[in-house]
Amino acid sequence: KKARGATAGICPLVAPPKSSSDWNRLYAYDSTFVLAPSFSVRIALEDFVLLHSFVASDGPAILLQSELQPRCPTKQFHLDIAPTLGHDATRVLTEDNAGGSSYISEAMSLELLYRSFGAKLSKTELELFYWPSNTAITDFTITLANIELGVSVTRALRPPSAPPYSELDAECLLRKKLRGVIDSTKTCCNAFFSRQVLHVWAQSRRIAEKLQCAYERLEPELIHDTIVLVTLCQGLPELFMEKSRVERRRLRVLKGLKDERHMAVLAESDPCAKKKVRDAIMGSLKD
Repeated sequence: KKARGATAGICPLVAPPKSSSDWNRLYAYDSTFVLAPSFSVRIALEDFVLLHSFVASDGPAILLQSELQPRCPTKQFHLDIAPTLGHDATRVLTEDNAGGSSYISEAMSLELLYRSFGAKLSKTELELFYWPSNTAITDFTITLANIELGVSVTRALRPPSAPPYSELDAECLLRKKLRGVIDSTKTCCNAFFSRQVLHVWAQSRRIAEKLQCAYERLEPELIHDTIVLVTLCQGLPELFMEKSRVERRRLRVLKGLKDERHMAVLAESDPCAKKKVRDAIMGSLKD
C-alpha cells in the first residue's frame, strides 16, 4: 500500500512546470498541488500520472485520493466560489438536472477535473439519453486527452446524530454507485464512452479511509473500467448539505390569449364598437 501524507520538513519542488499550461501547478512533497482562484487541490504525484495512463488504456481499475481546500471568507459557496467557476462548471451549477440536491457537488467535480486534468464538458445530465430509459444515469460526460468519459458524482457523509461512518457504509455506497456506472455505460445511446469516473466527495478523513478499505474488497468485475476518485473536502458544508431546489415554473400563456389591457385597446380601435357607442349617445339625447 502506498503511504500518503506530506513528508516532514521542507521539501523543494521536485519538478518545475513543463509548459505554460502548468502555471497553476506545483510539485512538492511527492504531490501535485493545483491552484485555483477559490480553492487548491492536492493529489499524490503518482496518482496524477496514473489517471492519465488509465484514460489511455482499457480494462484497469483504480482508486485515486485527492484533497480539496476551499477558500471561503464568507462561508457561503455562492459568494466565495461560484463566481470563480469556469464556464463548464457554471453550466452544471445553473442548468436543470434530473432532480435532487447535487448541483454544487457536480459543479465542483467538473471544476476539479478541469483545473487538475484539463477535462472539458461534453454533455450535461439532461443531454444524455438511455435505452431503456428506466436505468441508472450518468451526471455528465467529459473529454479528457481526446477521449470521452462518463462522470458520476456522489457524496460520502455522516448525517448529524448518525453513528460513525463505517466500512460497511462505504462498501454499500460503492457497490450501489458502481453498479449504476456499469448500467449507465451500457444503456447510454448518444455518447461514446466505455469508461467512467466515479467521483466520491468524502466529508472527513475517516470517511476517505473507510472508502479506501472498502474498495480493496470489491470484486474485479464491479470496478472494471472505472476510476474511483475520492476527494476529501472540509470547510465547504454546502457541498454535503445542499438543499433541493424548488422549481418555479412560469405559467405558460396560451398562444393568442390577450390580457385585459390588450382587450381594452382593441375595443377602442373597433369601428363597430365606436358606432354602437355613438348610436347609444344619440338615442339618449333624443329621449
